Amino acid sequence: ARRFEPASLSGQETVGIVHFLMSLPDPSEHVVAAVDGAVAWLEAAALRDTTEVFITDAQGRRDRVLAPKPGARIWARFYALDTNQPIYIGRDAVIRHDLMEIEHERRNGYRYVGVWAETLLDKDYPAWKAAHH
Repeated sequence: ARRFEPASLSGQETVGIVHFLMSLPDPSEHVVAAVDGAVAWLEAAALRDTTEVFITDAQGRRDRVLAPKPGARIWARFYALDTNQPIYIGRDAVIRHDLMEIEHERRNGYRYVGVWAETLLDKDYPAWKAAHH
């Protein structure tokens, strides 16, 4: 992986894996348990009442920041393996816990947060669960 993609849990890649598991015909009890566990993790890992917005910074550049938004939820791309807290890594490969500590170029040139799990949790998983209950 790239220096700014550490060993971690991933809010984005988890969604793709869960969709793959849900596509399997006649899933075993282990597959069902894996899907249920991943969905529970995604629910717990959501950054609630937070959204991603773009602002114009003091230098007149577009900048990506996290901002409060009641009812919103997003997921971090990376979560620490030991604490399950969001982590952000710039080109220097130093793990940080605040997106604003990452250099402007990486903060704006890489997706550290997103709504990746929203459709899975709100639509896809409930439909799959109803069919495999």
